[in-house]
Amino acid sequence: MTALAAAFAGLAGVLLARTYLRRRRRVRLRLLTGHRALFDEQLRAAGQQLVELEEGDLLTVGADTEDALNHLHAALLDRQAHLQNYEDLAHLQQRKIAALGYHLAVADPTEAAAPAPAEPDKPGEPGQRREQVQAELLEKIQRAQDSTGPSGAKGT
Repeated sequence: MTALAAAFAGLAGVLLARTYLRRRRRVRLRLLTGHRALFDEQLRAAGQQLVELEEGDLLTVGADTEDALNHLHAALLDRQAHLQNYEDLAHLQQRKIAALGYHLAVADPTEAAAPAPAEPDKPGEPGQRREQVQAELLEKIQRAQDSTGPSGAKGT
């Protein structure tokens, strides 16, 4: 009896599945038919617009689109020129950084030392400060002349 009930349940399941699939197919066909009708209507409307367009309108629209295309092309060329300028600038900055790094590595550490910031003059001592600055300047000139030989080359 259980085999008969199982067979009956299986047959009922198959029939229900077929009924479900058939209904689903019908619904899909109805939807597709509706979509087809909408597409046909849109196609007819577009065809009617094309028939109603005159040659002058087509030429105007064509000229407008060509003008827009030319503007886009000019903007693209401007953008490419700007990008090229930025690339050149970045390359020059990299070269400058490399050159400064090289000169910093080669530079004499005594030349790289920055002088202490000058103190502002006091109201009662303007002449003393000037004499001190002149003396420092003369010392620097004397050191530069001592390190430079008669041919103008350093270290002779």
